[in-house]
Amino acid sequence: MKRTVILLLLAAAVLCSGKVRLAAQGAEHHGADSTFQVEGLVFMWAILRAADEPSTQVVLDIVKTSPAAERFRLYSVQAVDPFTGESRTEVEAARLEEKNRVLRPRPEFQIFSNRRILLFTDERSVSLDLPELTVFYQGVPDTSPEFSDIDNLEAYFQQVLQRIR
Repeated sequence: MKRTVILLLLAAAVLCSGKVRLAAQGAEHHGADSTFQVEGLVFMWAILRAADEPSTQVVLDIVKTSPAAERFRLYSVQAVDPFTGESRTEVEAARLEEKNRVLRPRPEFQIFSNRRILLFTDERSVSLDLPELTVFYQGVPDTSPEFSDIDNLEAYFQQVLQRIR
């Protein structure tokens, strides 16, 4: 009996150490600016103003800009309360296309101000919650431009991509 308990504890320790080692393999980056580029991906933020604050949208585009990004198949976005650490999922394991857009009402950033964008290589890494890449933001970047119409916002994002490419 004692030997069985010891073997079970040893097996649990080995399994846990493997998960910690795997989790440490994924890179984590602070996306401090409204335009951030890493591993073949570009993250672009902007604000789409509306007639009132509750209707104003925060826009996040995630764009693949090089073959290096092809290994990322899925992404999730988590909103995080910086004071309690509580998080909620805004996008859950969505397929990462060439261009991806996340729209959120700006008032949602009052309490859950931080964002974590998790990028996964496959379904297994999603189920194990082991992203290959994490980009985190401490709020909407201060440098995010504000636009009153979608056409100007789209033109801005296109200019950013042209500069990068």
